[in-house]
Amino acid sequence: MQTSVLLPYGISDFTKIAERGYVFVDKTSYIELLEKNGESYVSFLRPRRFGKSLFISLLSCYYDIAYRERFEELFGKYYIGKNPTPFANSYRILTFDFSGISAENAKLTYQGFLNKVRRYVKHFLLSLSYFFFFSSAGYSFSKNTPEQIIEELFLCYPQDVPIYLLIDEYDHFTNDILLRSLGEFRSMVMRSGYVRKFYEVIKSATRIGVVDKIFITGVLPVTLDSLTSGFNILKHLTHHEEYQAMMGFTEEEVRKLLRLVVGQDSAKEEEVMQEMRYYYNGYKFIPDSAQNLYNSDMVLYFLEEYKRKHTYPRQMLDANIAPNYFRLKQVFRLAEEVGAREVIDEILEKGRVKGELVYQFNFEGPIGRKEFISLLYYLGSLTLEGETLGGLMIFRIPNKVIGQLYWTYYAYLLQEEAQMAGGSSILQGILDEMAETGEARPFFEYFEFFYKFFRTGIFGV
Repeated sequence: MQTSVLLPYGISDFTKIAERGYVFVDKTSYIELLEKNGESYVSFLRPRRFGKSLFISLLSCYYDIAYRERFEELFGKYYIGKNPTPFANSYRILTFDFSGISAENAKLTYQGFLNKVRRYVKHFLLSLSYFFFFSSAGYSFSKNTPEQIIEELFLCYPQDVPIYLLIDEYDHFTNDILLRSLGEFRSMVMRSGYVRKFYEVIKSATRIGVVDKIFITGVLPVTLDSLTSGFNILKHLTHHEEYQAMMGFTEEEVRKLLRLVVGQDSAKEEEVMQEMRYYYNGYKFIPDSAQNLYNSDMVLYFLEEYKRKHTYPRQMLDANIAPNYFRLKQVFRLAEEVGAREVIDEILEKGRVKGELVYQFNFEGPIGRKEFISLLYYLGSLTLEGETLGGLMIFRIPNKVIGQLYWTYYAYLLQEEAQMAGGSSILQGILDEMAETGEARPFFEYFEFFYKFFRTGIFGV
């Protein structure tokens, strides 16, 4: 029998969650923590589907002056509603979401970035008209470059209320470019690149008080670190222990959600919890942390499926988080290009690898083993297990789902390269079918024969 609890699977709009009675894992105490610690310009990185967009939406609703009259309605039952901070509803929110930009070639990427900047600036100008008479006649959308568009906005902004700038998926398109063409990536974010110029204008706006706060999310530190001299005002909180669970779910939070679905049946709760732990648990972003994190999308997908008939989903991996196989192939190609293929070999053989965690990439110089391992870590293909006495990090495959779908694909690429068993055409058909239908069972069955080439347990994690 289906459980009536409303789970916010696939919903990243906080107002919808609050208005329609969806279950919300309360992360609002982190708003208080950010203010208490005086964090004005923040970047925070996590792999895909870790709740980054929802947290951006949460910040937008909490700080936007437009939601002042709805504060109790939206936040009253959560921690921050009972403990409001001094800056609640005291900003105008300027948001950018840079996902969905084509990285097929340099021209399309530039045009996509330009169109995104225009669209979000236009939306912001429209919001200004709700508060006072504001004419955009002096603002020209004929400006030719992203930095000119946003600079013009800051110049004509009335400055009666400061701006809180929120940027979601800041690196979504640049990551694909990095994997496709290192030269194109460098030209875009370094020296006189248009992305770098865009952020230089934002930095200037913080100096004159137009932009008072910034919160940026993404997956890789590659773009922001390449902008260091042009945008060196951010505090990177990705590896700060007190913020580790700001996105994603702790085991305690997962258990509370599970209890809403299974009720008071403690035996069933423990049985299902053990299964979820096996498939989904395992992310750690602080080497000596006692707790692992769950990918929030994986958890909500499982519970949404389980609550219907109280049986496990036929497919334990949500199709929305299934890997982009073209991107994985590009990662594999990059490994060969930078001489780091032995890293993949070692992980497939041992399930883990030791290396130095790179906090700041420098693409002015060569990319080597440590940069490649860190790239896999930030993408979510690896996570931290611990630290050696010599200070090296121990990276491992996070959980069974990642082990099976990501690392089994790398094994397939090795097989294809070696032309083993002559089965590449068969497997390609299976991959095509999986991409269309989401059914992974034939993929796993085919690879059973391949496991004999590697030590037992690598993909089971």
